[in-house]
Amino acid sequence: MSTIINSRSPYYIKYDNSNDTGNNASDLYNVELSIYIYNGEKIVDRPASPQYTINKIALTGTLYITIEISELIRDYLKTEYYNQAVDAVWVEVIGDTFDNTGDQKKAYNDIYLGLDGWGYFEEGINPRSSIDPTQPSFTPIVLQDNMTVYFVKGRDIRIPLFSETEPTITTNVTSELWNLVDNFWEVEDTFWNGSSTTQNIVDSDFSYDKIQYLNLTTNNAATGDTIRIESTIGTLQSFTITLVEICEPRFDQYRSVFYNKYGALQTFWVNKKSVESTKVKSEEFHTNLVDLDTVTYSTTRHNKKRFQVEANKSISTNTALLDDSQNKPLEQMLASEQIWLEKTQNASEVYPVIIRTTNLTHKTGVNDKMIQYSIDFDFANNMINDVR
Repeated sequence: MSTIINSRSPYYIKYDNSNDTGNNASDLYNVELSIYIYNGEKIVDRPASPQYTINKIALTGTLYITIEISELIRDYLKTEYYNQAVDAVWVEVIGDTFDNTGDQKKAYNDIYLGLDGWGYFEEGINPRSSIDPTQPSFTPIVLQDNMTVYFVKGRDIRIPLFSETEPTITTNVTSELWNLVDNFWEVEDTFWNGSSTTQNIVDSDFSYDKIQYLNLTTNNAATGDTIRIESTIGTLQSFTITLVEICEPRFDQYRSVFYNKYGALQTFWVNKKSVESTKVKSEEFHTNLVDLDTVTYSTTRHNKKRFQVEANKSISTNTALLDDSQNKPLEQMLASEQIWLEKTQNASEVYPVIIRTTNLTHKTGVNDKMIQYSIDFDFANNMINDVR
């Protein structure tokens, strides 16, 4: 099983001679690291040369050296829309410790799985590095925190899953097509399964197989239908996801897509009333209109002129009535660095956005009669094409 690095939180590696005896216990001087970061097959696709080489000297009087490597990994995770995304990479760290004469003391070789996830402060150091549910902080099969999934009929449901426990998936949704794919953006095709009620995830040593997505069409799905996901390797994990249909045909229905705390893509519907607005800013200057030859000027020319005009669009959206389980994904969307809006009426209309809502008051069924949120986004580009 892989040791996971959630690269938006620090990950520390400690090289320690304190438990050694003899000379090894007293003469740790430095560590030399070679760090390989790559995607593809775990062993075969490692590059010939490391992306980073690091030499760190121990502090005086200490028998250990600590290295933090998360920031190095993030450069190689391509969290982009559509099939350009690279959501998992292998990280091989080869370390050699030396004494002050240059003699090698110990050799280390570890391979990690790097994801674009992050941990909460309460999860402690190196969060969710294990997939063992007996640990206080672990990465589960289902890479999202909400077990209630809202859907719009006719639009696929997409659920991120971690493959290493090779779970089985069953559902009571009938007469639908479904499949397990490496690529969140893969669209329905004739090879999708339309008869079996069971799917099985198969793990491999390829980095792009570690996060897989259960895609399910919804033409016949209904509120109350369930999807059950259960591990077959390691300590038992079992999850039941309940589907809830939302329908607001009079509004332009938007679905946000974002990278959640697990480094997986997740969806969140903002399907109620939406309002678009445009904001413009510019500079002005006064120009001289007088024609000195005739000592006249034209009254149809601009005495004030505008320049450096920038126009930006934004959108205010609203959710349907939700249950308490949606607080976590909404909180994670606020903390996400990459978000897109898909327009329901035309799935090819995809807009990169920046979330402008910065405060979230968590609503609950106990404290609030209705749970509904307003979320504001800026479109992540100027209205005027100025891409150079």
